[in-house]
Amino acid sequence: MKKKIAEKWVEALRSGKYKQGRHALKYKTKAGVTRHCCLGVLCELYQKEHKVKLKTGVLSGTEELRSCKLTKFNECNATLPEKVMTWSGMMTDDGSLPDNTTLAHKNDYGYSFEVIADLIEGKYETL
Repeated sequence: MKKKIAEKWVEALRSGKYKQGRHALKYKTKAGVTRHCCLGVLCELYQKEHKVKLKTGVLSGTEELRSCKLTKFNECNATLPEKVMTWSGMMTDDGSLPDNTTLAHKNDYGYSFEVIADLIEGKYETL
């Protein structure tokens, strides 16, 4: 991926501005808390730079996210849209890593934004 975008992404993940969520790019809980997965934070950066509005919908499915207000980007709710991949230089829509896992998987299974930011810093050239 592009180094400048990776640096912005790492900074955003470490900023404390985004609360971490799982299994969706972005959603608002019943309690009104907005959560992002690490890929959702990258989508937010794309949106800010390109002044694009996200589309919203209601998610049903997993118990954890049932009835949350889900934000989709170009109809994607769990992986990166093509436009974000192209802009960022990401090679895959889920952030494939050399260890045969993905950033999406690590996010969904308990890796903190800080740990994910460290991974991005060390592996951005392969993302």
